[in-house]
Amino acid sequence: MMNEKALSTFMEKIAEAQERLAGLQNFVDDHLGVSPEDVSWGKAGDAGYIAEQLTNLTDWDFKRGEYAE
Repeated sequence: MMNEKALSTFMEKIAEAQERLAGLQNFVDDHLGVSPEDVSWGKAGDAGYIAEQLTNLTDWDFKRGEYAE
């Protein structure tokens, strides 16, 4: 028996994730909106934070690191 409400919510969340991923991809492609002459250690930290969060998500998805079974 299919749960229509759960399926609807799931699909809404997938669409939301796709929208956020597209926005994040644009942000990263634009080098976080930072020009080379404006790069600082703070901006390097921001890029590191984004990479760390993405690593956490991909590790969870692919069962790596702390999520390894």
